[in-house]
Amino acid sequence: MSVRDWVAERSATAPPALRNRMVELLLPSENSDRSAAELCLHAAKDALRSLVQEQRFGRDSALDLLAIDGLATLAFEHASAVAASSDDLEMFARAWTFALGNTVDARG
Repeated sequence: MSVRDWVAERSATAPPALRNRMVELLLPSENSDRSAAELCLHAAKDALRSLVQEQRFGRDSALDLLAIDGLATLAFEHASAVAASSDDLEMFARAWTFALGNTVDARG
């Protein structure tokens, strides 16, 4: 199953517009050998960076913000399911929390 299919399946109960946006955000990075968790967070980080750079903080960006949140949630869900140990999961969480935080801090 592709990461795109996995995201669509895991978000099946989400409103169609949200589910579709999550899949759309994932597309640029899907052709990679990274894990589903990494691909989801990479897509979330790229989308967040775009919002911050374009200073799109209004209601018109709500769908993107919800999709970013959904991708991050799925990423941590996947990471917790495949982590070999709690230390591995902690390292994943720290690295990506730092990366997402730096994205927001870069709004300059």
